[in-house]
Amino acid sequence: MEYNAFISYNQGQDLRFAAALQAGLTRFAVPWWKSSDLRICLDRTDLAQSSALWPSIEKKLAASDWLVLLASPGAARSRWVDREIEWWLANRSPERLLIVWTDGALVWNGSEYDATVRGNALPPRLAQVFSDEPNVLDLRKCRQGFRRRWPHRVWPRFGETVGATVAAIRGVEPRHLLGQHGHYQRQLRRTVRSVGVALAVLLVAATVAGVKAVERDAEATRQRDVALSRQFATQSDALLATDPTSAQRLAVAAWQVSHTDEAAYSARNAMFSRQRAVFTAEPGFSDAVFTAAGDRLVTVGAEGSMVVFDVASRAEVGRIATGHQGWISDLAISATGDYLATAGEDHTVRIWDARTWTQSGRTIRVEDEKVRTVEFSPDGQMLASADNRETVSFWSVRTQEPVGDPIRTGSDITDIAFDRSGRLLATAGRGGVQMWDVTTRSKAGPFLKSAAHDVETVAFSPIADRLITGDDDSELQVWDSTTGGFVTDMQTGHSTYVRDVLFSPDGRVFATVGGEEDVMLWDANTGKRLSLPLSGHTGLIGSMAFSPDGTALVTVGNDDTTRVWEVHSNLAVRAFPGKHDGFVHEVVFSPDGEVVASAGADGTVRLWSAKNNSPIGEPLRGDFQEASDVAFSPDGRRVAAATHEGTVVEWNVDTHELTGPIIKANFHGDHGEWVDSLLYARGGELIISAGHDGKVRFWSSSSHQEQGRPLDIGHGQIFGTALHPNGVLLAIGNADGTTGLWDIDTRLPAGDPLSEADSSNAIRKVAFSPDGNTLAAAGSDGTVRLWDVRSRTSIGDPLADNAHDVRGVAFSPDSTMLAAGSGDGRIRLWDIKTRKQFSVYLAEHAAAVTGVAFTGDGTRLASSSWDKTVRLWDMGDQASPVRTICAFRDELTPDEWTRYTANEPHRNTCRG
Repeated sequence: MEYNAFISYNQGQDLRFAAALQAGLTRFAVPWWKSSDLRICLDRTDLAQSSALWPSIEKKLAASDWLVLLASPGAARSRWVDREIEWWLANRSPERLLIVWTDGALVWNGSEYDATVRGNALPPRLAQVFSDEPNVLDLRKCRQGFRRRWPHRVWPRFGETVGATVAAIRGVEPRHLLGQHGHYQRQLRRTVRSVGVALAVLLVAATVAGVKAVERDAEATRQRDVALSRQFATQSDALLATDPTSAQRLAVAAWQVSHTDEAAYSARNAMFSRQRAVFTAEPGFSDAVFTAAGDRLVTVGAEGSMVVFDVASRAEVGRIATGHQGWISDLAISATGDYLATAGEDHTVRIWDARTWTQSGRTIRVEDEKVRTVEFSPDGQMLASADNRETVSFWSVRTQEPVGDPIRTGSDITDIAFDRSGRLLATAGRGGVQMWDVTTRSKAGPFLKSAAHDVETVAFSPIADRLITGDDDSELQVWDSTTGGFVTDMQTGHSTYVRDVLFSPDGRVFATVGGEEDVMLWDANTGKRLSLPLSGHTGLIGSMAFSPDGTALVTVGNDDTTRVWEVHSNLAVRAFPGKHDGFVHEVVFSPDGEVVASAGADGTVRLWSAKNNSPIGEPLRGDFQEASDVAFSPDGRRVAAATHEGTVVEWNVDTHELTGPIIKANFHGDHGEWVDSLLYARGGELIISAGHDGKVRFWSSSSHQEQGRPLDIGHGQIFGTALHPNGVLLAIGNADGTTGLWDIDTRLPAGDPLSEADSSNAIRKVAFSPDGNTLAAAGSDGTVRLWDVRSRTSIGDPLADNAHDVRGVAFSPDSTMLAAGSGDGRIRLWDIKTRKQFSVYLAEHAAAVTGVAFTGDGTRLASSSWDKTVRLWDMGDQASPVRTICAFRDELTPDEWTRYTANEPHRNTCRG
């Protein structure tokens, strides 16, 4: 064998330890003046970095006599380790596998491995391999020593394990090998001592010089990695809109090379993106469909050509001259994927063999009329075409001859659709939808009248007796396709009309397009929105199509782009059922993240279950007409509301009962009675309120009595307050544009105001970052200003993206991201370190966003709005965006790596 052993390990967790083990194995029981005859394969140093990485690994495995597995939770999750073990079990005996335990848990119940233990170190593929508990070499303590750079403290135990491993590989007794190793080590020490003091001095000098050289090399390497990371991040940001796949791979590479601020931003930004690919063409596309395998995209457009792209590489792989003169208005593919149909403005329809990319039979000519749309029957035997003569014609796919008489609807046709059996055809048009019996060409059921003027689109569910129509009033209507009975209607949130509706092949999801640039995805079973709108087009979307497996959606826009999207997203939004009966002014999470509280202009505070997406009990009420702010006590057992009647009301969260008398917090100051802001302090013992009278007051949460003198800010109405994590520093945002800091113990200002008075820019909300370093002040001028708390200086220019006032602001738990809710109904996300805005908008509210709040783990964001709703956003794995991307996206190949950086050797960025 070329190698005595192959080390299988997790690069991200055990690289340094594996390298030390490789060195120890090759030098154990070998005289210092001789080279070792033991060859140990470690893929980081021995494997060729080529585009065929696995064949190279497989070749090394085949050339190895033993497999040494470094067992750890990281190795148990690694797809590379799993593949190496799979090969070994298929080609070698498990008796030639040595397990070195470096981290995690290994629990055996007799002969069976317990795979339920958290932090399992053994890859699942090995759980049932051994008939009895195998011999495991435990190096967990040694690994901790190496991690803390203390190898000398754990070397004796490490040496014993290395000796046992070498003994197994060589097939000798461990005691004999350990004795031999000890003899050689003593011999080495005697030789070293004999060289004398002079050589020792020289050695020390050389060592110091060597250490400094190593440090210089390490610093040079670090700086080179930082530069490369920033380069990758810049390239990722530039490509995200046009080549999202490459952008995501580059973002992962940027983070894995060096954890720079730029890489962190790019990784999160790429994680938020749902685009797989973007295709551009001049003068543009009119329609697109996936081929049966889902790996190719067929597009048609203005020049009358049919162009085929490879989805993964975005490369053009075929171009067919269709013979159409001018625009191709519609493109359809049969359910089996065998045939394509094109309809042109030249009054013709052509059928194509999707396997040979040649026209099938003759050209179908529609006399003197433009064909609007074509649709294959579910069995692929018949093609229906709708034209401007208010007529639907039927054609044989095999012969291109007419099949029976056409259907004459008597009104304009905007869309057609077959049901799943192929026996019904629906035509959409003025005033509603009519279903027809395809066999008899007669009406099948009543006319489905729309409440709006016109129905723009129609679609049958492929798995249920349901028909969905979309009208010019942005509504969807759901009908029973067997009886024609009305089932329900749905508000889509599209700004004008519903232009198109389409079911996924499995019927579980449907997509809608309106009179704007976004696509919305829906759960077909519940009728609930699945995620954020798919945003990226800069013009109207003309058509869309699902991939055969339903995981991707292609959209064609009049911005000369065709975009492919991931259907399933890391970002999802849920609206809590029911609404306040008025504006919602604020929203907040309980400390454990399980409950959401909202303060409404309807005189209620409502509690919602973040887990079950449902209200908790009846709304909380008191002697007030409008709640302006809400806060949980630190233990989550109480919730308090500020009111427009100048009071603070507190309830027990479990019982919904008042905890004591209502606090009269505002004594009819010059600016009215409202209390605009409140919060808990001193572990929940103190309630702090602020409002229109320009004063901040302090209350005992147990007696509800005022504690000491109030703070008279002297800057008019107070809109927002925030307490620093140290529990002492209070930030106050004022109507006159000033932001001040106060000490709640001394009741004195903590320095001068952070900003000068500006009556045109009232400070609506303030928030401290959880690490206490930054203060955000949201203004009515549409900006958020960031302040360094320690130096009291502003951090760069204000964050700005719109002219609408910012009414809600919150930091993520790790202090790296800021969410800002604005008057235009959108929530914008900013990276604090780079001060860049993320490309995704959270745009679901129909009116101003008034409050935003993160959960303690950053995975969810709650928002409140003047549209009377509270929404909950799933934000994905904010802690590990790279892991999220690697779960569905391959890493940069060696060829791609070379294309983006010519001189740096390729690195595996998603492995492990």
